[in-house]
Order: sequence, then structure tokens, then C-alpha cells
Amino acid sequence: MRQKDFAPAIADLDTAIRLKPDLATAYYTRGRAQQQLKQTALARADYQQALALDPELTAAHEALGRLK
Repeated sequence: MRQKDFAPAIADLDTAIRLKPDLATAYYTRGRAQQQLKQTALARADYQQALALDPELTAAHEALGRLK
């Protein structure tokens, strides 16, 4: 995915989260996009929110662990 594709993806995920704030996978996915844009603090917050909603979301645990 090209870097310029992440901003529209984040906007779409913002909408998804606004409509369904308990959707852990939306936070995780937005965190991945934020991480690609080198927005580490935002990515970390999204991964943590995803895990607060779904502590068994393995991908979020892995992503948070790899976050630099």
C-alpha cells in the first residue's frame, strides 16, 4: 500500500469507530495505518484501545509489542 493511501483509510476508520466505538478491529487497523505513517503515539493509543475492547486480539498484542 502506498503511503498516500493511509490518510483516506484512516478517515474511513474514524467513521467506522464513530459509528461503532466498540469495534476493536477498527482501532487495530487504524493503528496499523498510523504506524505506517510513523505516528507512533497514535498507533500505540489505537492498539491499547483495541486491547481494552478485546484483550484476546492477538494481532494488537503483537503490533504493540513491535512498536518502536
